[in-house]
Amino acid sequence: MIGTRTFLALGVAAIAIASPAMAQRGRTAAPATITFGQSVEGTLAAASTSTNCTPDGPEVRSYRFQGQAGQRVQITQSADDFDSMVEIGKMDGCTFVPMGSNDDGAGAEDGLNSRLVARLPETGTYVIRARSLGDTGVGKFNLTLTALPALPPPPAPITLALGQKVEGELTANDAVIEEAVEPMWGEGFDSEMGTSIIESSRPYHLYSFSGTAGQEVLLSLDSEEFDAFLEAGVDSPLGFAVMSSNDDGGGEDDGLNSRLRVKFKTTGTILIRVSPLSSDTGHYTLIAADAPPETAADAATDGQEGHAH
Repeated sequence: MIGTRTFLALGVAAIAIASPAMAQRGRTAAPATITFGQSVEGTLAAASTSTNCTPDGPEVRSYRFQGQAGQRVQITQSADDFDSMVEIGKMDGCTFVPMGSNDDGAGAEDGLNSRLVARLPETGTYVIRARSLGDTGVGKFNLTLTALPALPPPPAPITLALGQKVEGELTANDAVIEEAVEPMWGEGFDSEMGTSIIESSRPYHLYSFSGTAGQEVLLSLDSEEFDAFLEAGVDSPLGFAVMSSNDDGGGEDDGLNSRLRVKFKTTGTILIRVSPLSSDTGHYTLIAADAPPETAADAATDGQEGHAH
C-alpha cells in the first residue's frame, strides 16, 4: 500500500547509458547549466575509472539549476530501455553531495521511471544527476524539471460521526504529508555526507471523531484506486501526532484496504488521517462503526489498535 498545478516545464534529455557503478558522492566536473523552459540532449559512452576532477562518466549526466529557498521542484526521468534513477544535490568543489534520490517514482503510474519532489532549503545552485539504477542500463531517457506551487495549508478536519459513511476523493491539489523520504543512497553512503530534501508527495484528508471513555471504534478505509493508509492521532504543537496506523487491514478480504481499531481511555476527540502509501490519488470510502468483540487474532496483531487518551 502506502494536481492540477501551475507548472514551469524544464528540460528534456535523450541519452544512451552503460557501465560500472559510480560512487554516490563522486568526483565530477561542473555540470552543464539548465534553465526553466530549456531542452537539453546528451549522449553517454563507456565509463572512465579516473578519480580526478574530470567530466562526468558516460553512465551519468549532470545538470545544474538556480533555486530559491523554500521552492518546491519536481524532477522526472523516464526511459523505455532501463530502470531510471535521478538524484538532486549540490557541488562541493568537484564533489557531488547528494540530497535526495528516486528510483521508481512515487505512484503506480510511474512504473520504473523516476519522479521526486524536493523543497530547496536555501537559495543557490543545485545539481540533477540522471542515471540508471546500478549504472548498467543502456538507452535514451527524458529528463524534466518543473517548478511547483507552494503547498496548500493543512486542511481543517471534517467531523466524522459514528455509523457515518464518507465518500471522498484525494487529488493532486490536496495538502500533502510533510515528511522527508529516506533517500536511496547506494552501498557505502555516509548519511552525514548529505541530507534528504525529498517530500513524500502523499495527499491526505483529515477527519475528527469524538468518543467517550471505554468506547471502541473500528475505522475502515477502502479504495480501489490507491493503497489505503489510515492513521489515528491528535493535534500537537509539531502537527499531527500519530497514535496508531494501519496499512493492509487484518482480514483475508481486506486486500490493500485499511482497518484500524481505536479504544478511548477518556472522553475526547481524535484526528483521523486518510492517505495513500504513495503519491497516487483517487476515490475512497471511510466508515466509523462500533468495533465488534475483539478476537485473539485482533489482540495479537500489532498496529491494528490505538488508544485515545
